[in-house]
Amino acid sequence: MDITKQRSEALKGIALLLMFAHHLFGLPSLVSPPSYWMPVVPGVPLEYLLGRYGKVCVPLFLLLSGYGIALSGRVAWRDTWRRLGRFFATYWIYFVLLVGIGVAFFPEMMTGRGPRFSTEPFRLIANALALRHDYAYEWWFAEVYVLLVVLSPVLLACTRRPRLLLAGSVLTFLLGAALDGAGLRLPVLTPANLLIWQLPFVMGLLLARDGARLPLACRPLPAAALVVIGTLVIERVLPRAMAPWLIVSVPLSLVMLDALAARAGRLGAALAVLGQRALPLWLVHPFLCYYFAQRLIYAPVWSPLVFLNLLALTLVIVLGVEALRKGLTGIHSRLSPG
Repeated sequence: MDITKQRSEALKGIALLLMFAHHLFGLPSLVSPPSYWMPVVPGVPLEYLLGRYGKVCVPLFLLLSGYGIALSGRVAWRDTWRRLGRFFATYWIYFVLLVGIGVAFFPEMMTGRGPRFSTEPFRLIANALALRHDYAYEWWFAEVYVLLVVLSPVLLACTRRPRLLLAGSVLTFLLGAALDGAGLRLPVLTPANLLIWQLPFVMGLLLARDGARLPLACRPLPAAALVVIGTLVIERVLPRAMAPWLIVSVPLSLVMLDALAARAGRLGAALAVLGQRALPLWLVHPFLCYYFAQRLIYAPVWSPLVFLNLLALTLVIVLGVEALRKGLTGIHSRLSPG
């Protein structure tokens, strides 16, 4: 299976849309009255089921990240630091903007541990380094991504023994699930998250680096059938196992979603545009749908309009910030000596 850069960006765009569906419709306990949404088909929880499946965005992002790193062929530590530099160059801009808005305009917002937008130095620094996620729980992914990028040279070296690496990754995943079940938490870092979510990243490394191939039986239609049936069964029988199911079955989701991206036509270009801006869109959207503007986001009520509302408002903010960022970078370049 060969994933081109353009196809990867389109897949990230699809993953981003699934993430929006997950946060809008898959977590109803986080939608506080008077906010609510109406389904397309009354009495049929299509949006909820799509939202539940939408968490596949995380293993899909990680698989594509591992694939891209392995495909680049760059294993030197300096390349790792460059990747981290690019990540934090964006992360810190939105961190300052969004946390600053929270501190200035939402000081009364509370969590179980006190003010959500506390400027207590330890919390501020730990969150700025992506070692905690107190300001937005949905930013937990930053810690996992940063640690996997740091570990990527070691993991890439281990791809010389693909079967051993995959076996070790599966065992590590099971250990992480056990730690998560035990509720292990540290002042900084969440070990269970790294141990669990490294599996799709390793899958991506192996898929690219060693010419790994998905089973020939995994054509788009059978893959889609397995994904849909498996998701419905898990939701019905053991809902708490949804995330593990989405992780281990992400190759099937990749086959299904890649087929959609291949047939998207002009829409594929739009999906790629979203994929190129996946990081800032991810950083901004939870503050709109949960912390700053939930009533505004759910104001259209009808689920498709709620979805489009979140997408449009998030995109407007990101495009504005990125345009300002580009302009300031241009000014700095012109003023720099030489």
